Order: sequence, then structure tokens, then C-alpha cells
Amino acid sequence: SGPIVVTTREGTGTSSKPYLVTTAPVISEFSPTNGPVGTVVTIDGMNFNGVTAVKFGTGSAANVSLVSLTQIRAIVPPDATTGPIGVTTPGGTGTSTNQFVVTAEKPVLTEVLPALGAPGTTVLISGLNFTGATAVKFNGLNANFTVTAPTQITCAVPLGATTGSVSVTTPAGTGASTRLFIVAPQIAGFAPTNGVPDTPVAIRGTNFTQVMAVRFNGIAASFTALSPNEIIALAPSNVTSGWISVTTPAGIVASTNAFTLLPEI
Repeated sequence: SGPIVVTTREGTGTSSKPYLVTTAPVISEFSPTNGPVGTVVTIDGMNFNGVTAVKFGTGSAANVSLVSLTQIRAIVPPDATTGPIGVTTPGGTGTSTNQFVVTAEKPVLTEVLPALGAPGTTVLISGLNFTGATAVKFNGLNANFTVTAPTQITCAVPLGATTGSVSVTTPAGTGASTRLFIVAPQIAGFAPTNGVPDTPVAIRGTNFTQVMAVRFNGIAASFTALSPNEIIALAPSNVTSGWISVTTPAGIVASTNAFTLLPEI
């Protein structure tokens, strides 16, 4: 390092400012300028030979790839913080003039326990990135909830919930469960309300998902689940007057009215 000197027949001229010779890394730019943990960042500059460390704020990247003497690719580490990017080589450390902004990731749901239940059931949701959660929904219906840790939420199945996925929303986005939460069935009504054996009966309600059995006064009947809201069942050959029940993995529900057996003519 030092001044630059130029000599001609007329004499010698010296620069008023020194020229600095450096082997330390110099970061000219990086892309993208923000992202969550796991983002691949390309860093451009010079003197990257022999790179020994790349830092995102105070977090050190474990995955660093030297593309060339002027380019590095690094993955934002789990302990990254918003701040300048630093590159270290045997020649020294260079720091970016701009900050890399670490953004939050959207929620990830790994488990919902129990996986079924009636409205009012307390449910524990496990996963990642729950900090700042603004909503928890059961198949689109809002539930009351408490974030007990960045990896855990406690909530209650809301009244009127239907079978479907559970979702968690934060400012970073929305994550949903991969498995359905099965809500206990409800019978709204059925028709006809009376008949003889083999009479087709339409049972209306909600959460007729994964129906396991339909019974007339305790007697098993053959049935077809047309939708989560409707079942067609045939009154058994030995049917007696009584309540109709529907069984799913989430529980058993009985009708409020009885099916009445009519005398055969």
C-alpha cells in the first residue's frame, strides 16, 4: 500500500492519496436481500479464495460453497439474525454495507392430538413457527387458542366445526395439517320417520366422514354415505321402533326422534 508514482523525462508525480493493496474479502452485493432460515444466498465480490466462514448477522453458515474467487453461495443458518453478511478468509474479513433481513417462516403443523373429537374437545397442535399466531381454524372455522410455545398451541374444537384440516396463521403465512381432524357426527333429521323393513331412510346432518355403522334401535343397517351431510340407510329386516345412530371414528350420535316401525299389510 502507498502512493502511486509516475515518472517521465520531465520528472516524477506522486498521488496525493495512497492506493490500498488488500487481500481481505470485499462484498459488492448479495441476492436475495432477505429470506427465512434455509434460503440460499449468492454473495458477489472479490478475494473469496480460501473462505473459512460466512456469517449472517451473528449466525455462522454451515453450508458454504465457493463458486469462484468472486462468488460464494451460502445457506442462511438457524441462528441467523438480521444484519450485515461477513466473509472471512486467511486474508481477513469483509462485511457487506447492507443488511440481510431474516424473515419468519410460515407455520408447519407436525401433529394434532387428539386427531378427532366433538366440539369443545381440547386439542394440542405441535409444529414450528407458531410465534405471533393470529388464527387457528378447523376446516375454516375459527377456534379459541393459546400459543404456549413457538412449537405448541392449545385450542378447543369450535362449535359447528366440521371434519377437515386444521390450520395455523401467522404474519408469515398459513400452514395446514396433512391429516384431517375428524369431528363427531351430528344428526339433524331423517326421512321418512316411519316405515317397514328395507325402507330407504335419508339421514341428514354433519361430519358423516368415515362412517363405520348405522343402526336402527341398535340393529345394524346397510348404508351408503352420499356426502359428509347425508347417508342413505335401509331399515333392517328385523327393525324395531327406536332411535337411529351413526358411528364414526370420532364417536356415536343418536337421533332425537325415533324411527317408527309400521305394521306390514
